[in-house]
Amino acid sequence: GLSFGDMQFNGACFRDAVLEDVDFGNAGVCGADFSGVRFVHCRMDGIAAEECDFRDAVFENCTLAQAHLAHSNLTGATLKDCILCGADMRNCCVENLSLEDIELEDAYTQGAMTKEQDWQQNCSPCMTMG
Repeated sequence: GLSFGDMQFNGACFRDAVLEDVDFGNAGVCGADFSGVRFVHCRMDGIAAEECDFRDAVFENCTLAQAHLAHSNLTGATLKDCILCGADMRNCCVENLSLEDIELEDAYTQGAMTKEQDWQQNCSPCMTMG
């Protein structure tokens, strides 16, 4: 598969792409648009993906151990058969997030919000990408 490991794609647009067997290990994608993306068998361990748009994204059989997803929007996303052990999901929007067969040991979920409107109002000031 394709390897983006340790590369920087901050602010990139991947909207509606199908990404299969892609290695994003330790990559930097802060502020990127992954809305509607389908991730299949992707390695995303240690990815720096703070403040990303993952609305309606689908993750199937992906590893996101130690992933940094803080302040990201996961509204309507689906995670199936994924590993998120130790992932940082603080202050994420998780409205209508679907989780199926997920490993979440030691994941950080403090401040996660279930309503996108409330999340936008509360997190807009903490957005630092420009």
